[in-house]
Amino acid sequence: MEKRGQAATEFLTVYGWAILILLIVIVLIYSLNIFNPKIENNCIASEPIACQDVRFTQTSNQLTFVVSASGISQEVGRETKVIEVKLNNPIPSNCTSGLPITVSNSTQTLASCTSWTPVISLREGAKLSGIATVQYRLPLSNTDYTSKVIFSGTVQE
Repeated sequence: MEKRGQAATEFLTVYGWAILILLIVIVLIYSLNIFNPKIENNCIASEPIACQDVRFTQTSNQLTFVVSASGISQEVGRETKVIEVKLNNPIPSNCTSGLPITVSNSTQTLASCTSWTPVISLREGAKLSGIATVQYRLPLSNTDYTSKVIFSGTVQE
């Protein structure tokens, strides 16, 4: 009878330690946020358009990015403009406010959007990505060109 009790005690002790170690590993993995890494905000554009920064904020459902240009036409009526902003992720959505935004040579311009169709609700930590379309004209040219600004990142508070 004593041997059965001793076997049960040993069994519970060995498996108890194994379960305890497993729980500690699970808590460490969860606390280090290994399965949900924070993505740094990126903004990529092609010449002559440049994108310096992008930010997504939860409080105002706002996407803001800083664009500039170099070597573009400055003629009145033929300004460089951000004409479209689209989100691909978390759901496809188009910006419906504040466009077009005029961009000047060698000047950083803050472009932002707070109204989306369909309506999106940004929550902190959500991952977003999208494309902004910029229309521009080169000096001494009669042709309009378009450039894409690709952005991605994580929603901040």
